[in-house]
Amino acid sequence: SKKPTTHSPKLIKRIEDLIRKSRIDYNPFPLCNYFSVDPDSLKRGQLCTKCGETMQYVSHKQRRCTKCDITAPNNYSETLIDYFTLINNSISNQECREFLQLKNRDAANYAIKSLPLNKTGNSVATRYEWPKNINSKSCRYGCTKRDGSNCSSR
Repeated sequence: SKKPTTHSPKLIKRIEDLIRKSRIDYNPFPLCNYFSVDPDSLKRGQLCTKCGETMQYVSHKQRRCTKCDITAPNNYSETLIDYFTLINNSISNQECREFLQLKNRDAANYAIKSLPLNKTGNSVATRYEWPKNINSKSCRYGCTKRDGSNCSSR
């Protein structure tokens, strides 16, 4: 009977390093591209957790659902996580205003600062990117973010 081949720990470590360097992380985001969903078909703004309708601005701290008549705190970070999961891995101040339905740059800056985003560029070319090492919970459409689960937004 033949003895199994043994390799030195140094060789095994070298093989391990080569495998790690050649590994490509699976990244299906943004999910609208992955599942061929038109981002314009998605609802904008903070959605009511009870009925799913877009909530109206009350103050910088609150939104109100005109359908359910419930009031909820502004949850910019949750809505921005939806944006990063579904639409794009980066956002500008203008895109933030459009998606969150905000009226001015200051409100968008406040919302952007609710998450630990990486800033790139200057002035009007400034973009805020989703950090690669952050995992998050389910989006408002029921997807499990950043792990490749199916998105029910389609």
